[in-house]
Amino acid sequence: MRLLIKLLLTLLILAVILPFTPFMPGGKPLMQIGDLKWPRLVVPAAQDITDSLKSRPSAPSSKNKTFFKWRDAQGNIHFSDKPPKEKTAHLETIEVNPDANLIQGVRVPPPPQPQQTVQTTPQADIPSPYAPGQIKRLFDEAHKIKQQAEKRNKQLEELNYGDTLLNTLNY
Repeated sequence: MRLLIKLLLTLLILAVILPFTPFMPGGKPLMQIGDLKWPRLVVPAAQDITDSLKSRPSAPSSKNKTFFKWRDAQGNIHFSDKPPKEKTAHLETIEVNPDANLIQGVRVPPPPQPQQTVQTTPQADIPSPYAPGQIKRLFDEAHKIKQQAEKRNKQLEELNYGDTLLNTLNY
């Protein structure tokens, strides 16, 4: 694997250097550094972008679709793209642009300002849910777990060192 990486790096270096070496007849190189040209990168002005957006044609009104809304004799509301067959008094015509967003945005109320209260009485000590003897026992158990983890890490490092040594000897 290392040999392959070294070979690929060597080929890459040769591919970069060889065009600039004088192999052509007359002792001239295939390329010169002066032949390299960098592309000209230009960021358009913000005014150009807004002008191009304003010059777009707006959607024609022929795209609008017509829908009808009416209430029948039983009081049910109906929606359709065709008018009702029977004549109703509550017929409403709705024109909708299918490219428009019909869902209105939701106004989010500002967050309530926190009320600042001044405490005149000193805070009482917050009682601990653990007894002092339990706290010492918890710390002792945590210390034992830490020692056990360090011991296992040391064993893993020894195993990894042995594997590394074995791999080194195999090459």
